[in-house]
Amino acid sequence: MSGTGLGLDLVARLIKLHKGFIDIKSEINKFTEVIFYIPIEKEHFNLNEIKLSTDNITLFEVIEEEENKKHTTFTRSNQRVLLVDDDENMLEFLGNYFETQFEVLKANNGKKALGLLKNNQIDIVISDWMMPVFDGFSLLKAIRLNKELNHIPFIMLTAQNSDSQKMICLQNGVYDYIEKPFSIEMLAWRIRNILYTQQHAQPSKIQLNPMFNLEKSPDEDFIQKVIEFIEQDIEKEELGVEYLAERMGMSRATFYRKMESLLGEAPSVFIKKYRMKKAAQLLLKRGFYVADVAFKVGFSNPKYFTKCFSKEFGCTPAEYMKLNSSNQKIQ
Repeated sequence: MSGTGLGLDLVARLIKLHKGFIDIKSEINKFTEVIFYIPIEKEHFNLNEIKLSTDNITLFEVIEEEENKKHTTFTRSNQRVLLVDDDENMLEFLGNYFETQFEVLKANNGKKALGLLKNNQIDIVISDWMMPVFDGFSLLKAIRLNKELNHIPFIMLTAQNSDSQKMICLQNGVYDYIEKPFSIEMLAWRIRNILYTQQHAQPSKIQLNPMFNLEKSPDEDFIQKVIEFIEQDIEKEELGVEYLAERMGMSRATFYRKMESLLGEAPSVFIKKYRMKKAAQLLLKRGFYVADVAFKVGFSNPKYFTKCFSKEFGCTPAEYMKLNSSNQKIQ
C-alpha cells in the first residue's frame, strides 16, 4: 500500500515535542516495525511543560453550534487557479473547496500541469512537491524558465518540514511554502492576498527613456527585448501588439497578458507612450521639424501625431520645443 509519508512525519513531530525519538526497522515486502520512545521522568522536561494535576483542565473545548457556523465566505472570482497533486482525494478536496471561489483547473502531475499552463490563462498555481513523472519543484523551475509563464505566482504544498527545501523553493521564485497539514481557509486567504496584491500593484516604475539599461532579471530581460524591438522598428506604422508578439515569438494573447501583468497597462498604451517619449527626445534636437519627427516615430499623419503628443505632454510639439532647452533631459 503506497502513501505520501504524511502520517509518519506528523508522528515524528509529535514525539519530538514530547522529547522522544523513533526507531524504524523494515524489510522490503516483509514488514515494517516502528517503535517510539517517550521519557516519563520529569528531568527531561522544562517546568512550564509539566502539568502537575489534570483537575480543572479542559481537555476538549465545546464549540457552540452557532459559533461553529462562522466561516469566512468569499465572493466568487473569475480568476483561474491551477491545482496540482497526485493524491486524487486531496485534489478533489481542494477542487471542491475552491470551485465556489475561482475557476479551477486540476492536474495530477507537473507534466500535465505544464500543458494546461501553456494552453490556458492561469492566475496562480498551487502544487504539491512530491509527485511522479514531474514533481512540484520541476514544475516550479519550468515555469520560472519560461518567459511566457514566469510571472505566475506559485504556492508549494509539502509534507516535508525541511529548511533546505524551503530555501531552494524561495531561491527559485516560489511565493509561499506551506506545510501539510494546513488550514484550507488560511490557504484561501493566502491565495486571495497574492492575487489582490498582483491585481492592485503599482505599475513598474520603468523609465521610458529609449535604450536604457536594466538589471538582468527574467522580467526585465523580457521588457528590455521588447524595447529593443520597438527601438529598431519605431518608424514603422504597423508596429503594434501583434507585430511585437510575432517578434517575441509569442501569441498575441500571451504577449498581451505578459505585458499587462508586468506593466499594469495595455501593451498598446506602452508602445504609444514610448513613441511619444522618443518624439520628445527628437524634438529637442536641432534640425527636425514636427512633421519629420512624426514620421520618425511611426505616424503618417502629422495632425494625429500632434493630437497624441498634446494628450501625453499637455502641449503641442511646437510649444514643447519652446518650453525646453536643447540639453534638457526628459523626466
